[in-house]
Amino acid sequence: MVACVGVAVLDLIYGVERLPSEDSKIRAHSLVESGGGMAANAASAIVRLGGQATWYGRVGDDEMGTHVLAGLRAEGVETAAARRIADARTSHSVILVDGEGDRAIVLYGSEALDGDPSWLPLDQVAAHQVVLADIRWIPGAISALTAARASGRPAVLDADTTYDPTAMAAVKAASHVVFSKPGLECLFGGAPEEGLRRAADHAPFVAVTLGSQGVLWIDASGGIRRMPAVPVETRETLGAGDVFHGAFALALAEGRTEEQAIEFGAVAAALKCGRAGGRSSFPYRNEVDEWMRRIG
Repeated sequence: MVACVGVAVLDLIYGVERLPSEDSKIRAHSLVESGGGMAANAASAIVRLGGQATWYGRVGDDEMGTHVLAGLRAEGVETAAARRIADARTSHSVILVDGEGDRAIVLYGSEALDGDPSWLPLDQVAAHQVVLADIRWIPGAISALTAARASGRPAVLDADTTYDPTAMAAVKAASHVVFSKPGLECLFGGAPEEGLRRAADHAPFVAVTLGSQGVLWIDASGGIRRMPAVPVETRETLGAGDVFHGAFALALAEGRTEEQAIEFGAVAAALKCGRAGGRSSFPYRNEVDEWMRRIG
């Protein structure tokens, strides 16, 4: 079982021929409404990949919040511990996806969603085999990851781009930090190899996902390792990082090594990139296992 701590949003995904680069009007050729958010998507991916996941986070008490929670439950994610905040609007996104699978995201992060993590049932969170937290709710991430490590559980941080000055505390609270390339650059600067070296001073295990360039991580001997990306014809990258983190956390919960967890995550994320449709395009376990058998 994996505890996923962080954000859940409602995504409105518009398919467009190209992303706008200037003041212009463009026409969308498709619209998909999907659940989103880093931790919520990771929880959904975990369930599709054969695991159990509980989402701990906050939504408003509005209709959109009801819809977001219903979507998670429909995926098989446990949401009983979610917090609903009175008079708060649930966070949501407008996302443009072009013909190459690239995306532009406009996120409305509701400031009315109280950041206080004191309501988190930390004993319950830390009882999971692995705790995964995202960088979008830093106080919650610090609390959950600290509790996980105190219980001897893997504590995984999904470290995407942030300019919050308290983000380093979340990095230090984790046992495993997997950065996006922009997230690593934002916190540690320099080329990925340089950034990883700096990050390794703050967490026991660090890695960075580089899209088509694969994944870099620092192994137990201190060497930088690279796993090539799984080749796929990209249709949509939206949610691929969340799928990777969910698969990585699930693999750790199943007792796999970090290298095996990276491979499992890379295959799951590649399958996601080959499909469009937001959360509905997340892969299932039998598909990932088949791909892994095929590529050896």
